[in-house]
Amino acid sequence: MEYASSYNSYFNLGSQTAPSTDPFVDPSVTGVTDKDGKQAAKEAKAQQRVEEKAAKAAQKALDKAAKAVDRKAAKEAKAAEKAAWKAAKAAAEVAAHHAASSALSVGDQLAIDAENFSKFEVQSEENKNSKLYQLLTDIHAFVEHVQAQPNVNDIIKAMRHKLSNSFDIKTQANSPALNVIVRYVTRTNRKNACVYARVLSVAQSNNISSADLTDYIRANNGIHNIRKSIEKKPVDPVNVKKQQSFWDYAQSYLEAKVAKPMATFKLGHEHNAYMCDTARGGKFSYFVCDYADGEYKVVDVLLMDKALEQQLLERVYSNIMDQTILTQEDVDLRNAIEAKLGMKRKIPLVANAYVGN
Repeated sequence: MEYASSYNSYFNLGSQTAPSTDPFVDPSVTGVTDKDGKQAAKEAKAQQRVEEKAAKAAQKALDKAAKAVDRKAAKEAKAAEKAAWKAAKAAAEVAAHHAASSALSVGDQLAIDAENFSKFEVQSEENKNSKLYQLLTDIHAFVEHVQAQPNVNDIIKAMRHKLSNSFDIKTQANSPALNVIVRYVTRTNRKNACVYARVLSVAQSNNISSADLTDYIRANNGIHNIRKSIEKKPVDPVNVKKQQSFWDYAQSYLEAKVAKPMATFKLGHEHNAYMCDTARGGKFSYFVCDYADGEYKVVDVLLMDKALEQQLLERVYSNIMDQTILTQEDVDLRNAIEAKLGMKRKIPLVANAYVGN
């Protein structure tokens, strides 16, 4: 029994664990290995954090560089776009100037033709008419060419400028482009300017091209018959039925224009008294003027009875309805008059006048 007890005690039998018989296993070494593994894992995790932080910093730097490149590219693109716009604008201005100069050169040659025609010695009525119709055809073709240009306003502006500076000829701001073009050709001959513009205006309103103008004039028995047809043709504006409406419209228009008259002047006392005594019911005064040396010369004052005033108002009304170049002020004024008179337009008026310098 003693031997067995000693045996069990020696070999640590029962609930106790027997000591290792492997000569290569050292318990102290195993503990150190576990500690080193934890330290290594800790260091690896720290290294991973450093690498992740470095990667984020690198990506941030890349993103920043990319944004800088994008901003630079956008800035360069904007600068290039601005430079292209400036170049295009300069090219457009050069092209517009060239087109205006070219148009004025053609107009200058036509002006010479018109002057030569006025000096033409009549050999026969038929010969004279043929030359006149050819001149009108050339002017009409010139009008068509100018009106078709994209920079027509610049050309009209150049014509007005030259008429004023070189020939002391003033053109009204609301004059249609056709009238300005014709006046540029006829220059100081106001009578021919009026006749030619009337004929060409009627031709355009009837869609008659320059190629068909001569046949159209001959078919209507000459330019004077065409002019008379304009004067006799009743005006047929939108929603206006009665003659009284013409007078009311024209009178309202003239009364509104008093605030911004073309010119003002005073007469002596005797003339004022004379006008008051002879007005005979008319609201407006009628002055007879002539144009000479760049000025309108008032040469007489006529009686203004109701019948004469109505005739004048009808003519004013026709001129208003024939107006094709409108400023915003014109549009506002006419809209106010039409609203006052209860008129309704199917197509609203639109401002289309050149208002530059």
